[in-house]
Amino acid sequence: MAIEVRSVFPTSNETPAAVRRFVRDVVAQATLACRVDDLELLVSEVVTNAVLHGGGASVEVTVSDHGSAVRVGVVDSSPHHPVVGNPDPELPNGRGMLLVDRIATRWGTDALPGDTKRVWFEC
Repeated sequence: MAIEVRSVFPTSNETPAAVRRFVRDVVAQATLACRVDDLELLVSEVVTNAVLHGGGASVEVTVSDHGSAVRVGVVDSSPHHPVVGNPDPELPNGRGMLLVDRIATRWGTDALPGDTKRVWFEC
């Protein structure tokens, strides 16, 4: 049975925690198979990037069943796509997409109308 659940969250310091709860609840209610710890870490990284760099008043989050994987998509108000880089070991940030790249089964970005984008991952 295919499932797709979407919700919009206002951007704030509390947004990553709210989205983690939302995604965890959707996965549990839909009995989707995935490693919840990995899912929560990936959600935290992608949503935190959207809050810090997205520039909008809200982020849209979609959780869907993609066969053997759970896909989470996060839409924000920035046209700039994230990149996986080599973070400076002396800096406290810059590792989020590196974690996504290493933990997710697949991930990517989609350009959307109105200079927005969706960052998605599967696990």
